[in-house]
Amino acid sequence: MDVATIIVVALIAGLPAWLALRSHKEVRKQGESVEAIRGQVVNGHERPMRADLDALLVAMETLREAVEDERALRREQIHELRADIDSRFASLHQQISSIP
Repeated sequence: MDVATIIVVALIAGLPAWLALRSHKEVRKQGESVEAIRGQVVNGHERPMRADLDALLVAMETLREAVEDERALRREQIHELRADIDSRFASLHQQISSIP
């Protein structure tokens, strides 16, 4: 066999093996990237993200209702305080008016 035939046979046999090895390295590299992304997404949580978001929405709604209740209570107290102050001013005005 001459040198050219040996080179052609080596290329025919070696090229597919080299391509397979290169492809295998790329697949492994992508697998490592997927595992890294999965680790960031899961973060060791036991429950799915949707369940966490639903619980957060319920907590926010509960908080909103509590704030609305507190706001209504404060408005009522302010209304009562204004009525008391108006009553006292009216009383003082009457007392001052009656002074000769």
